[in-house]
Amino acid sequence: MKNKRNAPCSCGSGKKYKKCCWLKGRDFVVTEDNKPPVKISSAIIEIARPWLEQYQQRNRVSVLIELSILAWNLSFSDQENQAEIESTIIKNTPEEIDAIGLVAIIDLIDKMKIRKTKLFSNINHIIVGHTLSFGDKGIVNLDIKSSPLGVN
Repeated sequence: MKNKRNAPCSCGSGKKYKKCCWLKGRDFVVTEDNKPPVKISSAIIEIARPWLEQYQQRNRVSVLIELSILAWNLSFSDQENQAEIESTIIKNTPEEIDAIGLVAIIDLIDKMKIRKTKLFSNINHIIVGHTLSFGDKGIVNLDIKSSPLGVN
């Protein structure tokens, strides 16, 4: 049976399903500067959370997670590099996305970068790979592979 989003989570946490296991991912734990451990996959989901709560269709969740990962990595780039990447995004955007849609995407990436910096400024790992899948109950499974900045 599929969990309803507003029902209590089946894991027994006492939280609503939409605030608990619906968005949980799995990956290794990263620590920096004696701060509490943080799962980068959980951080990525937290960055995207305001939009994930609005849009729960799998294809939109996938896009939001991808944009959140892009925003995470862009947060480590200087302004010149960010402008270059933004230009590449604009040049490679499919024709079916109009100018208004493109501006909305870039604005969303900027908002996600701000959330990353605000919420996870102590984590200095760049995401080098990821796997996104959906479990039987619609649970998001996000596995992240990362590397500390400055390490190849």
